[in-house]
Amino acid sequence: MRMATFAVHCPDRLRSAGEEVLRDLVWAHIRQQDRVEHVRVRAGPEHISVALFVLTKNQLDADEVARAVGHRIRALPAFYR
Repeated sequence: MRMATFAVHCPDRLRSAGEEVLRDLVWAHIRQQDRVEHVRVRAGPEHISVALFVLTKNQLDADEVARAVGHRIRALPAFYR
């Protein structure tokens, strides 16, 4: 298992929803083929930091999963600046 991270700008209205809600939002955009086992979310002053724990043998594959999930999250209208 490998850990890969990404950060996303997070509007105040979402950050105030709490980390549990944000984590559920991330989970909703993870696909089965991503092979993610665990998600950690931390809300900062201007962004959320996400750590994905991915079942993969190498870090490059885990990083690619994080990039793909981050792209899906950033594409949501709620995350537009």
